[in-house]
Amino acid sequence: MNQSLLSAALQYSRRGMSIIPIGRDKKPLIKWTPCQTQRPGEPQLKEWFTHSDVTGLAVVLGRVSGGLYCRDFDTHSAYAAWCEAYPDLAATLPTVITARGAHVYFISANEYRVRQADVGELRGAGGYCLLPPSQHPDGKTVYKWKVPLPDRLSDIRCLEPTEAGLGTERNREGLSGTEKTEYTEKTEYTEITASVPLCPSLYLSVPDRETGILSIENAVAQTIPTGKHTNHKASFKLARGLLSLEKQLKRPLSTQEKDIAFKLWYEQSKPFLRDGQSQDDYRFEFLDSCNNARSPLEDSIMPTAITHAQKNPLPAVALQFETEDVRFTVALCRELQREHGANPFYLSCHTLGRILKHPCHTKANRILKGLGLAGIINIAEPGTKTKATRYRYVPPLDE
Repeated sequence: MNQSLLSAALQYSRRGMSIIPIGRDKKPLIKWTPCQTQRPGEPQLKEWFTHSDVTGLAVVLGRVSGGLYCRDFDTHSAYAAWCEAYPDLAATLPTVITARGAHVYFISANEYRVRQADVGELRGAGGYCLLPPSQHPDGKTVYKWKVPLPDRLSDIRCLEPTEAGLGTERNREGLSGTEKTEYTEKTEYTEITASVPLCPSLYLSVPDRETGILSIENAVAQTIPTGKHTNHKASFKLARGLLSLEKQLKRPLSTQEKDIAFKLWYEQSKPFLRDGQSQDDYRFEFLDSCNNARSPLEDSIMPTAITHAQKNPLPAVALQFETEDVRFTVALCRELQREHGANPFYLSCHTLGRILKHPCHTKANRILKGLGLAGIINIAEPGTKTKATRYRYVPPLDE
């Protein structure tokens, strides 16, 4: 069973979903708060799904899974009534038949947390849903797709639940089900008002090896201050990161999107913010940085390099290595060198770790060090506390 669950977990993950292992009581077998903001990589999934007590898997909902949400119908009759009222949506929205009712999945450009609904609930950020081929605790029921999940999350209908009969009545208080957030565990999730629209592509946690999209989340992740005297520099760096995103999207970010970026940055930066400074103080500083920033962060070329590393044939020197991550890193370094011409390129172990979807940057650091020892890359400029190491790709760029 675990092998089939692992295979399913990897397939879901490659679609852009944050996947966690589930036990017989329908509860996560891991501390899953980090998975609400960062999708686990394939090595982590392979480790989790080797345990014998894994009986299922679940998707963590919300922006970490591409803006994916689920309407949970508690009874088959309630689901049947919705199908009758919305036959076109019922025929196309991915749907899982459960022991009691159905899970109907959709994409939304707005952010929602778990909310109570008529005969069920709307599950979103802070919640998760079991996916096929998970086994129900009754030992008899296996979750199955009635309407299959498409190969790409972007192919799922983007809609607002209230317009599709999937709406909610009120914020849910005191969740009583088994598939809920571990409220005894400190959550790092930043709640965003549902009324603030956001381009769906910006929900993805990237730079993503599969999509090549630079996201608001990634821009924020690169610009968190490291101390109480680095706040202004970090705020200005965030403004430059958003310029990079605008350059890739080929359009300006909206006021709402910039506001979301600031809120994410502010929440994650709280341990390093100066005493006596309010959120308004930092908001005004951020707006001033946006007004003065003129040059994008250099990482704006990373999505292009990722895409080329995926599509172009592997460098000949990459074939000496066995693991996919090492081969891909060699290809990425070649593409980064091509983008920089005769100049050295920079690649931090933290950035590489995010691209390879490793929860810790240690593995990425070993890969970069190993490629240096193997003569694939050379250090052109050693890194500092505020600047990543710059490398040169040694082999010919056309091989």
